[in-house]
Parts: sequence; C-alpha cells; structure tokens
Amino acid sequence: MPAGYPHGLGWKSPREYRKPTITAVNGYALGSGCELAHMTDFIVAGDSAEFTAAEIEVGLHPFASTTNYLPKMVGKHLAMELVLSGRKLSAQEAPELRPLNKVVPDGDLLTEAKALAKQIAARSPSPSPSPSPSPSPRSW
Repeated sequence: MPAGYPHGLGWKSPREYRKPTITAVNGYALGSGCELAHMTDFIVAGDSAEFTAAEIEVGLHPFASTTNYLPKMVGKHLAMELVLSGRKLSAQEAPELRPLNKVVPDGDLLTEAKALAKQIAARSPSPSPSPSPSPSPRSW
C-alpha cells in the first residue's frame, strides 16, 4: 500500500482533501466512476453524461460510497431503483433530482467546471499558516 494512501488505491478519497473538489463528467460515469463523482463536492456534467451503478450488471453489490451518498442525493426510493435495476440516470433528468450542480453542453464542460473553481477560489479565506506538527505521543 503506498504511503499516505490509506485505501491502498494509489489515490486519496476526494472526501480527504481540505479544499472543495469538482467533478466534470462527459459521457458515461459507470460503477467506480459514478462513485468517484458522488464523493466530490460539486458535479458539472455535459449534456450527454449518464450515471449508473453498473456493478449490478455483473452480479456485484455497489461499493460503499454509492450506497452511502446516492440516497442522500436523490432519496432512498430512487437510489434503490438505480442501484438494483442498473438504470442509467441521464444528465437531462438529473437536474430535477438534484444530484448535479450544473448541466452544460459537452463542448463547454471544462470551461464551466473551471469557472466554478475560479468562483469558489476567489471567495475562499486567506491561506492560514501551516498547522504546527502534532506533539509526539507520550512514552509509557
């Protein structure tokens, strides 16, 4: 397991970052890609984007972030339908359900995601000094 990556995946969970995270989705976000999007703070999707918990298609149970975050985003009943049926959620129907922040034309996706990042960064507090290292544990 790489040092500093507690999940052994070679990357940290977006929930572990101290700054807001933005996902720009163009095309399909299936299985783990859909989970990764759920774990970020903002989702900007191209109008052709589709989201699904594809694990059910191969006989697997969706991983924890789908079963944890999806019901909070769209409600229990729709989450159950999406997870157990494998139905895709299109970018066109997603705004009604509120799991996305914005749906934009595919060609404008990165421009819109970067604009959101700049808007957030412009309103962030001034950088604070680095926290002092925590004291070492007591020796018993």
